[in-house]
Amino acid sequence: KYWEVDFNDQHKTLEENIADIRAVIDDSVKMHKQSDVPVGSFLSGGVDSSYITERLMPDKTFSIGFAEDTFDETTHAEDLSNILNIENIKRTIDADDCLGMLPTIQYHMDEPQSNPSTMPLYFLSKLVKDNDVTVVLSGEGADEIFGGYEWYGLDEGQKKLKKLPNFILKPAASLAKHLPNFRGKTTLLRAGRPVEETFIGQALVFEEDEAKDILNSDYQQSRSVKDITDKVYSLVQGKDDVTKKQFLDIKLFMAGDILQKADKMSMAHSLELRVPFLDKEVMKVGEQIGSEQKITNGTTKYVLRKAAEKSLPEEWFKRKKKGFPVPIKLWFQEEKYYQFVKEYFQADYVDQFFDREKINQLLDDHYQGVVNNARKIYTVLVFLVWYKRYFIDEVA
Repeated sequence: KYWEVDFNDQHKTLEENIADIRAVIDDSVKMHKQSDVPVGSFLSGGVDSSYITERLMPDKTFSIGFAEDTFDETTHAEDLSNILNIENIKRTIDADDCLGMLPTIQYHMDEPQSNPSTMPLYFLSKLVKDNDVTVVLSGEGADEIFGGYEWYGLDEGQKKLKKLPNFILKPAASLAKHLPNFRGKTTLLRAGRPVEETFIGQALVFEEDEAKDILNSDYQQSRSVKDITDKVYSLVQGKDDVTKKQFLDIKLFMAGDILQKADKMSMAHSLELRVPFLDKEVMKVGEQIGSEQKITNGTTKYVLRKAAEKSLPEEWFKRKKKGFPVPIKLWFQEEKYYQFVKEYFQADYVDQFFDREKINQLLDDHYQGVVNNARKIYTVLVFLVWYKRYFIDEVA
């Protein structure tokens, strides 16, 4: 490691930071678009890719959506492309596409990776390459640098609880930690305990005791979550909670998830992916901006949105972040895809790692609408898909 992020608020005005962001993004895009071949851009309906696209003004933008309307942002991408007079190339995918290619996707990931957005990213990269573009710009990094995730702020329940005196709130949270699940328990735990004890971001799929419950004893002796996060949090002692969350995501989520899947899914199609927000000069600007300008009155990435305001229509710079949502919750409640998962969950090699009965109960409860176990099911599934691809199919 040759560099370390150092969030250190320089207390500049909002206008000064907006000007700094616009200047550094312009420079970064100019640097990243240098190429001997045409350069395109990924484009969703969000502010990050939209801002990069408007600054780049490529010949082509590329978008992926799902057959389920509520998970499809390609209309927003097409609309912005039309406004900018850029050709937009889009494709709609479905469960057959994604689950049908899951063994290949996990093969290219090299290691089991359970972020569902890896699936559409694979098809998005293929779409670009199929249209003879080999270099593409994308918006990764903006959320971690400028405070773009909703989990960086407090929800309404936490805000109300935070008004209670500490001598009431903290003991209540300590007590709740040892009680069975009840309505509002998660909100109470997050409001009444330090962020170091409550925040691990998107990595929270299974609680630790849940994970141990479905794993065989041979696999219950790994590092704890606290073993992993304490080393990161120790580097930002004394910082505010938003900064701590950003720092943890940059060190773990961005490095181990966001950039891994972007790199591997693009290189699976020999596509060169470039990320202008992660230029070191952009990071220098982001480091100097205080958290109150990143999360303002519940608006995430506020200062970046204000910078993009001069370039984008209002609908785009104000649109709430959706990420890359994948309708796995719906898919796993359909008979065809329930059976797809069931085949993996009943395979002979399952018993090496998991309590077969318990993981199948997770699946059945979800299928029957008892509880939303989609992320848990997908996490177990991709491990089994990966294991079969590398240790059974490869050997055969």
